[in-house]
Amino acid sequence: MGADLAAVCREAATIAVREHVQAQTEGVAAAVEDIVLTQAYFKTALEEIRPENANLAEEADEL
Repeated sequence: MGADLAAVCREAATIAVREHVQAQTEGVAAAVEDIVLTQAYFKTALEEIRPENANLAEEADEL
């Protein structure tokens, strides 16, 4: 379960960084320090990374 949690956290961070880079590519000035991991990033990560323990995904849906 720890590996699942780490994978979801890593994916959420990756999604946030990708979004930041895309914004910069489109000319939006934003500092790396402005990146904030929100619940939305974790929900998206859970859709992409299916944890071995399906209860983790179900619990996130309840948030």
